[in-house]
Amino acid sequence: MRKLILVLFFILAVSSVFAGCSGQSNTSLPMGHSVQDVGNDKGDVAPDFSVKLIDGTDFKLSDYKGEKPVLLYFWATWCPYCKEDFSVVKNVYPKYKDGVEFLAMDLDSSEDIESIKEYVNKMGLHDIKFTTAQSSVLVDYGVHSTTTKYAIGRNGLILWKGSGAVDEETWETIFTGLKNS
Repeated sequence: MRKLILVLFFILAVSSVFAGCSGQSNTSLPMGHSVQDVGNDKGDVAPDFSVKLIDGTDFKLSDYKGEKPVLLYFWATWCPYCKEDFSVVKNVYPKYKDGVEFLAMDLDSSEDIESIKEYVNKMGLHDIKFTTAQSSVLVDYGVHSTTTKYAIGRNGLILWKGSGAVDEETWETIFTGLKNS
């Protein structure tokens, strides 16, 4: 039942974004939104951030605006539910990687780049971008637990947020909705 509610909620979120398309350029906020609408709830403009990935490259959320939607995932190496999520998503995400960016941010500040790299290699998660914990991002997104997910449309709006391990069908729904946003 929870999965059905999640899927219906995501479909409603995506359809409400399509209903509100403004036709504005990619450099401005969507119609009806202002700088004050930046927040961490569905419909808000996602807070921008810049991080260094574990491979040494830079990632800036706003660089994807107008180009690619982003799935932002908060996790930790010790989290069994994250391991469950990654075990499923690593088989689903490769077919969406050209249309959706996936950033996994560790929420445990005691975990360093080497421990994250070891986890990525052990789990075979080479299509996903990883970064260490960034306290300002955790605060801006109100993250308090692992498996927290944010689906951010190519227009920069938060389409959906949720937490908990999900199955293959739900990952497919999330990525399909993002790809079509």
